[in-house]
Amino acid sequence: MASTEPEHPMGFDEIFKNAMRSIEDAEASLNEAEPVIKKAQESKEGRNKLVSRASSVVNTLLEPAARVADVLKFIGTFYHPCLEAGNALQAIVNIETQRRDSDVRIGVIHLEFVSLLYTC
Repeated sequence: MASTEPEHPMGFDEIFKNAMRSIEDAEASLNEAEPVIKKAQESKEGRNKLVSRASSVVNTLLEPAARVADVLKFIGTFYHPCLEAGNALQAIVNIETQRRDSDVRIGVIHLEFVSLLYTC
């Protein structure tokens, strides 16, 4: 019958030394990561400003497209192909708006994960 006990049981001193070594390694890693964490936080603030600016530019570009889609849909009440073109353009505007919102959310989640991993 096989024994469930290890061949060389660790003593309390050895376990304590291993634990202390692990703590020291973790502290060293944290000290090395601290500048990266600071840069990530600064970068996050910069990215938030950049995302805000990019968002306003995209909104500026999408606003006329949405208006054109509305005009095409209105004309489509008289000439059916314009209605289809307006619906297609409106769908493109909606998809682009949703994609942009998703990109922003993904960026924020990614930064939060990076910050979380470096602070844990």
